[in-house]
Parts: sequence; C-alpha cells; structure tokens
Amino acid sequence: MSVELVSSLYKVKPESVLNTLYRQRNFSYTEAKKRGQRAIEAGFRKAMGLTVQDVRDQRLTIWVKLAESGMSVEAIADLYSLKPSTVRNAIRKETVLPVEKTGAANAFDW
Repeated sequence: MSVELVSSLYKVKPESVLNTLYRQRNFSYTEAKKRGQRAIEAGFRKAMGLTVQDVRDQRLTIWVKLAESGMSVEAIADLYSLKPSTVRNAIRKETVLPVEKTGAANAFDW
C-alpha cells in the first residue's frame, strides 16, 4: 500500500504518515522501496517464465559483452546500481580460463 493511498484514506499529508511510521517503529522508506522493487521484478520474472538464475546468467553475459566492447567496469556498475568490484569480480570469473595442468612435467623439482 502506498504512502499516498494511506494519506488519502486518513485525509492527512503523506509526510505525516511517514513521520508516524518513523516514530512508531524502525521503518525505513528506502528499505520499503527496495522491497517493493524486488516484488515488481519477481512478478515480471514470473510472468516471463524466467528463474532468478536465468536472469543472473543473462546479466553476466551482457556485462561481459559490454566489457569486451570497451565499456568501463565503473560505467557498467553505474548502469546496474552496483559496486564496481561486484561487476569486476563477476566478469573476471566468467572470462578467465582455468590454468591447464599437464601433470608432473611442470612440477617444480627441489
């Protein structure tokens, strides 16, 4: 239920509703907005028949393509409202190939 709807029901200003919520309990409007956004995104995913893992894989693929095309990690992080280190680590995990071990031939001999 939105703040505007509650304020119209009780015929008060939206600021009054928010102030009351802040005083009565540990209410965070930013947290409520984030929860609402996640619920909207979950509804879209469900309607499109995608799982959370599908969305993560698609997002990572897009990040790799953007990085390969020359876009900076900071710019990608800004687009998705994430920390640059999060994007950098995800791209690094996706693009770095594992080191091939050929057995005892490359082992260091004391």
